[in-house]
Amino acid sequence: MYRFLSILFMGCTFLMIACSSSDESTPMREKKDKKASGPAKIIAKVEFSSLGCFHHRKSKLLILQKGEQSYVRIENDGKTPFEKELGNSQMVAFREFIRQLKNLRNSDSYCTTVDSYNVTYQSETINKDDASCAWKGYQALCNELFNSDYLSAFN
Repeated sequence: MYRFLSILFMGCTFLMIACSSSDESTPMREKKDKKASGPAKIIAKVEFSSLGCFHHRKSKLLILQKGEQSYVRIENDGKTPFEKELGNSQMVAFREFIRQLKNLRNSDSYCTTVDSYNVTYQSETINKDDASCAWKGYQALCNELFNSDYLSAFN
């Protein structure tokens, strides 16, 4: 059993290294809003990746300002983007996500899943990896921002 687990762990480690070697850094640009006149301003960008033995998921979340209204747009693994308006309570939830992410500490864990965060918000860039399998920050954020619409955004 020990040998099987050792081989499984080495395989997952190899898969994680192989899949995370691509560089997808692109500069942020203003996006044109089809509904409103003029460009939308990007307030924040969250690039999320979750890599484990049996999955690899990528997602990008943008918080946009169009006139007086804030919006959130999510793009998952090449699926059609989903967008909706944001209220004040959802912006509070986003700021709480940022606070928790900044305070996230590296922990020794035997979890083979690594969640990677690349966040740009208020002229600051935050890069963190979480291998604890305890903090589900991105999932919790999406649940707060999209409520029941979150599930339909992925189906």
